[in-house]
Amino acid sequence: MVIGFIALFAAASGYFQLLKPSGAVAAFLTGMSIWAGFGLKGLFLMGVFFLTSSFLSRYKSKMKEHLGELHEKGAARDWAQVAANGGTAAIAGLAHFISPDPVWIIVLAISIASANADTWASELGVLSRQQPVSIKSFKRVPRGTSGAISGLGTAASAAGSLLIALIGGYLFGEGVGWILSVFLFGVTGALLDTLFGAIFREDLNAYAAIFLLKN
Repeated sequence: MVIGFIALFAAASGYFQLLKPSGAVAAFLTGMSIWAGFGLKGLFLMGVFFLTSSFLSRYKSKMKEHLGELHEKGAARDWAQVAANGGTAAIAGLAHFISPDPVWIIVLAISIASANADTWASELGVLSRQQPVSIKSFKRVPRGTSGAISGLGTAASAAGSLLIALIGGYLFGEGVGWILSVFLFGVTGALLDTLFGAIFREDLNAYAAIFLLKN
């Protein structure tokens, strides 16, 4: 029954263009792995991330269309984006299934909190009235630029991580210390992702420009 629900959820996500076909397949495999390791509690926690991130992707989407970064990603996610957001959680699920250990529960929660924080920051931060600041150069850059942060985006990141931490703590019966750890590591993970995006995206753009000039 659960397997059928996961398959139906993945298929429905593809039908309503929340996921591309490859993303729907990846979501099914991710859901199966999480269910195998953490049962319905793990699936619910991942579901909170997926549903809120999908809603925010469509929230004021018309206002976001002119922003290159978000326009390239689009609202429908492919297998690579599903793997990036849920891959660690899926691995934690398989690891917990093979060798149960409380550490895998916190790995699950932190990975989802980080993904939720990053998604909320991207989808809401781009709506900030002020231009964001590059986390690498500390200069103002256009909204939608990879590796940039804003006040609104940072607040959204914290809220996204806190939501997962609170729900995870409730589902798995954990205390305040556990919730605080998941929250802080979730926010930190999102910030590191932003930093890597700033460094590697700029470097790749520079290498591409040099290659084009030489050829």
